Amino acid sequence: MKNFDDRPERAQRLQQARIARGFKTAKAAAEFFNWRIPTYNQHETGRTGYQNWLSDYAKAFRVDESWLWSNVGRGPGGGPDLSIPDHTREKLKLLEPDDLVEVFDYLDGLVDKAVQRSRR
Repeated sequence: MKNFDDRPERAQRLQQARIARGFKTAKAAAEFFNWRIPTYNQHETGRTGYQNWLSDYAKAFRVDESWLWSNVGRGPGGGPDLSIPDHTREKLKLLEPDDLVEVFDYLDGLVDKAVQRSRR
């Protein structure tokens, strides 16, 4: 019995999005959205990539394209992923404490401006 999932993470996220959207099987989702069943199945099993279908899948499963492709952004059932990407985290580790405070103060200011714009 297979007790680990060795599919590409993108394929795993595609399955996760499908299940979160309420489709128990890949076939059920493919039929509902009028996708070719073998094609969708190959994407979800990781046998072939789905970059050409990314926009369609993200829209159908109500997730961000960036989440499906790279695990950044809004995934199934929630708001945006607020975790810091690994490459950014590594850069932040190189900063002196005062510089780190300055970076987060700057980020806080950007967030404040974005919130103000969204309230208009």
